[in-house]
Amino acid sequence: MYISFKPKNSSLRHVKFQPKPPAMKPDLKLCLMMLIFSLICWGLFAQVTERRGFIGTSVGPSYPVFDFGDKSPENEQAQYAMNGYCSNWVSFGYLFGKNLGISAAVFYGENNVDKSNTDDWWIIMGITAGPMVSFPVKDKWCFDFKFRFGYIGTTAVINTLAGPNDDAGGFGMDFRAAARYNVFKRWCLMLESGYMATNQKFPDDREAKVQLIITGLGVAYRLK
Repeated sequence: MYISFKPKNSSLRHVKFQPKPPAMKPDLKLCLMMLIFSLICWGLFAQVTERRGFIGTSVGPSYPVFDFGDKSPENEQAQYAMNGYCSNWVSFGYLFGKNLGISAAVFYGENNVDKSNTDDWWIIMGITAGPMVSFPVKDKWCFDFKFRFGYIGTTAVINTLAGPNDDAGGFGMDFRAAARYNVFKRWCLMLESGYMATNQKFPDDREAKVQLIITGLGVAYRLK
């Protein structure tokens, strides 16, 4: 093996080294270890990038805020809603690049009404979709920010009954922040929290502002 070098203020020189065969063994082991380590890193990276999407389900408590949760008799817009739950029947997300993608959800929830001697509650359901921004952290964690818009419908159940004038629907927004943890190659856990809001107008001209803080824990299948 020849190594060429040119020291300062000297001509090009050639130095010949004659390594002994035993000296090659540690270098060979080091090369093999580096190759195996590189293959492992490449495999982990490929495992993350090749699965760009997810589809799953989650459920958790929901908390009414502002007029929807107000219980003041002086507030004509108060809806007296209590803490309830929200279930994402379908939660979908897919990345077109490293950080940008789309998200969609179909959800259903219920909140009781805080009024004495009544059996009233709110039914809230919707389908929303919009852009998603994701930030992967190593090979296990990913943080998603979802900005969804769509149709949200409500039913005001009064004394366990609901008629045609108790159904409403309209445009709504559904913003969520979620953390995903890849438990297995094809499965991950999801923890999310967000804000949902919509203005509902009923056939008899009643109006209601539905605003909720939503949380959820669920599981999702990772899509390629």
